[in-house]
Amino acid sequence: MFELIPYTRFRDTPAVRFFDITIPDSNARDLVTHRGPAVSPPDAEESGAWQFYLHPHQDDNLLAASGGRTFYLVNLACEHPFHIVRLDSGGDILTIPRGTFHRSLSDPDGSVVLNQAKRNPNACIEREFRVYNRLNIPKLYQVTSKASARPLLHGLEPVLQAACVSLIAMPSGIDPETLALIVQLSVLIVLGGPLKSPETAAVSSGFEELASTM
Repeated sequence: MFELIPYTRFRDTPAVRFFDITIPDSNARDLVTHRGPAVSPPDAEESGAWQFYLHPHQDDNLLAASGGRTFYLVNLACEHPFHIVRLDSGGDILTIPRGTFHRSLSDPDGSVVLNQAKRNPNACIEREFRVYNRLNIPKLYQVTSKASARPLLHGLEPVLQAACVSLIAMPSGIDPETLALIVQLSVLIVLGGPLKSPETAAVSSGFEELASTM
């Protein structure tokens, strides 16, 4: 379904650390920058439905160089098809195998992720980065809907778990400002930071209550 790969620190000098992040057989490099709480791929413009990427000829190996990003992964061939995985700066490398639907949501301050991909010779950008609308794939929609079993969560603190699960239950087409508010709230609570507005304070108790049930 996916794999988290640790990497090795091989040298320290004053205030500097060196890491070996090599992925054997990687033959492509992507640097993906999100400004603010970006969603990739973006929701469908007209319906607001979730959309996903799926690479038929590429395995992704993702390292957060800065910030944090939360990945929603779906592999319809697996016994537990839906997983939500947290990727933080300084954390492991996330391997997403070919054939896995995936979308991601960055933290309020954005994120930078390095992908050391493994691509087959017959891979092409147009096919590998095709966008799939979940409304057009009944099984994908079923697995990611609020009526289905909850996704398996990996590396998320309880409040952030609650925020991610709550996004599944929200109606399609949620506006970007509300989405940013939800992400900002969940991350700030997890990190123990101050709430930035009365609006975040007003809804914080709801997330804390939801988190306590998980």
